[in-house]
Amino acid sequence: MHFIKELIILILVAFLIEGRRRSEIRDETRKSLSDRSKKNFDDTVGGLKRLNKLQRRLMGLKDRNETKDEDTEVVVELPMENEDLYQGDIILTEGQIDEIVDGMVEQAEEKKIDVSDIESRAKKSSRGKRSISSSLTNMWTSPIPYYVDTGVNATLVTAALKGIESETCIRFTKSATPITGKPGLRYFKGSGCWSYIGRIYTDAPQEVSIGQGCGSNAIIQHETAHALGVYHEQSRTDRYLYVSIKTENIIAGTESNFAGYVPGYVNEYGIPYDFGSVMHYGRFSFSKNGNQTIVAIDGKYDKTMGQRKKLSFNDVKLINFKYCNSTCPSTSISCKNGGYLDPNNCARCKCPLNFYGTYC
Repeated sequence: MHFIKELIILILVAFLIEGRRRSEIRDETRKSLSDRSKKNFDDTVGGLKRLNKLQRRLMGLKDRNETKDEDTEVVVELPMENEDLYQGDIILTEGQIDEIVDGMVEQAEEKKIDVSDIESRAKKSSRGKRSISSSLTNMWTSPIPYYVDTGVNATLVTAALKGIESETCIRFTKSATPITGKPGLRYFKGSGCWSYIGRIYTDAPQEVSIGQGCGSNAIIQHETAHALGVYHEQSRTDRYLYVSIKTENIIAGTESNFAGYVPGYVNEYGIPYDFGSVMHYGRFSFSKNGNQTIVAIDGKYDKTMGQRKKLSFNDVKLINFKYCNSTCPSTSISCKNGGYLDPNNCARCKCPLNFYGTYC
């Protein structure tokens, strides 16, 4: 019954929203950006063509004519599934694209799949081996200044950030005027919901788009988590143990959204795979036919994927392990059952669901 309701909603939305050409959506996204972000957006659009070619080869799919993309009609526009952004809601820099490409080439080499006609070994070697975990996710220093543009509900943004503060050691400082000359976050009403991965600039703020359909606690926290350096859950190196990707249901030209990272590129801190992560795709993400693109190997988790309420316990744990491990003395107390020291109170543990008390 739940599946039928989801399908009915998708069909109704399809009838209510007027289809637009992909090029129109691209132009609308671009015009709302700063000059710096316009370059990064253009790099992302070009980079996705490289990534999609590689991912189609890895998936065993035929090559396709990328020039047809401009004339593709998008029937349903979903705010977190922009086909011109990496994984639907991420703008990448040129360097980040190169590193993700290198990771995909490495996967192809391990699987003995020839991709030399797409990305040459010489090009990869000239860039050298780099780690996504170090260069893609530059760290922030607290407090992180943020500014909310007119058109975005500042109360919602502040509440979402307060929610992160209450669970982590990270602190945010609201600026009454636009931030200049230093890193920070600018929440603005762009086209859809998107962010960068990690801190991008040392001398300027970076944008977080909270466009139409993005004004919820979960989405604001999701995009902010990207800015803090958190990736989509279904891209983890161990995801094949937990989910199956249904390539036959994926919109052509969005295959790279389902690429997994190679071991060593992203630090997962030993935290288990989390179907309930707010960073996890829903099971119908980028579906061309209304069928699932992601299927949980253990079927009882199918409907857990894609929750959009708030950061999960493991989402918070990942942020704390990334930013807050030095907050509490390592000898404070010993936590049990997946709990860990609370960076806001080193005399107690933060406990997963159904575990309580000082030590969980």
